[in-house]
Amino acid sequence: MEQEKKNIRQRFNIIDALLIIVLIVLLVLIFFKIRDNRIVGRTSADAEVLIKIEFSPVYDELKSLAEVGSEAYDLKTGDPLGEITDVSYTDYYLEGISQSGEKATTRIPGMSAVTVTVRSSVSKSELGSKLNGKLLTLGNEIALRTSFFSGTGKIISIVQSDTEVA
Repeated sequence: MEQEKKNIRQRFNIIDALLIIVLIVLLVLIFFKIRDNRIVGRTSADAEVLIKIEFSPVYDELKSLAEVGSEAYDLKTGDPLGEITDVSYTDYYLEGISQSGEKATTRIPGMSAVTVTVRSSVSKSELGSKLNGKLLTLGNEIALRTSFFSGTGKIISIVQSDTEVA
């Protein structure tokens, strides 16, 4: 007599679905951790620095919206950057070449270059100062927002603050 083989069926159940969802979530978290290369969670601050950021051009009607004392946040991630300690304005100039081939500078009416100084708590590493897990270097772009002002500018200065963080 030949034994009958039972047809074994694999059934998809709720436990399989939950395992797949957990695996997908873990893969997404790993992807963003590697891509962003940010430190998750708060790190202890080693020092305070003053970061000068130049935004240009900014419409004259909007430049006064950057206020001293406002809390600044990273526009892309929402991470806190620090407190604005100084705001200054200068005329915005566009540089180019004139028809005669000489370097020419023209003031653009209605536009200003805005320089914002932000006091930030940073962690020190062998490479330099890190803010929210990202290395601060001159010339890097930074997107900043406050309650009323936002813009993307370049870091033009990073100096150690007089007060140390404990």
